[in-house]
Amino acid sequence: MILLDFLGIAEAAPTLAPNEPASPARQQIPSPNFEICYSVEICRIEPESLMFPLPLVDLVATMQELTESQKRVKVLWQEAESLAFVARGREYRSEFHINDSDEFTYMIKGTMNLHYRRSDGTEDVLVIPEGSVNFMPANVPHSPRFPPDAFALIVERKRREGEVDRFQWFCPKCDNFLHEERFVVGDYRADPVSKAYQNFFDDEHARTCKKCGNVMPRP
Repeated sequence: MILLDFLGIAEAAPTLAPNEPASPARQQIPSPNFEICYSVEICRIEPESLMFPLPLVDLVATMQELTESQKRVKVLWQEAESLAFVARGREYRSEFHINDSDEFTYMIKGTMNLHYRRSDGTEDVLVIPEGSVNFMPANVPHSPRFPPDAFALIVERKRREGEVDRFQWFCPKCDNFLHEERFVVGDYRADPVSKAYQNFFDDEHARTCKKCGNVMPRP
């Protein structure tokens, strides 16, 4: 698990003197859609790799929009290899999400408690404070828990054909597996997380532990 503090990195970043040339390592900017570029050259961009019009997002305005509308997700763009959205916290979040894409999370405002399950099934928590970022590898069961007045920027990729998102719940009393919801997510604007929760909370049998008999309450 990777956690970085962007604000701390920015403060510690070295600066060049006015006439100091950049080293070769600093000059090179490798990218899959760019040729190797140097500070004195114009980089060539393949036209088919661009989204038109190019997106420019005001995150503060996006947070305000979500607060006023009481919606949970605002999709910023959705391309074959890049999906980005701002999420407003869900106070009731308890499930573990499993999907086939790596995820990048930046906490714009507030703190996230990122619950996740290790390969042996044990649960752990990574605290992501405001201004920090996290990398979550694909197919790691994870549960991003943060309040409705906190906001996160999530970047992953659009789902490919045949990929299925899974949402799993475990008993809060004995940690026994409770239930799984599955969705083919063709359009993230459909908000599959909300649909998964609606199905789960509407089904008392799904919320009842087969091991200890505990019933997970509605939020």
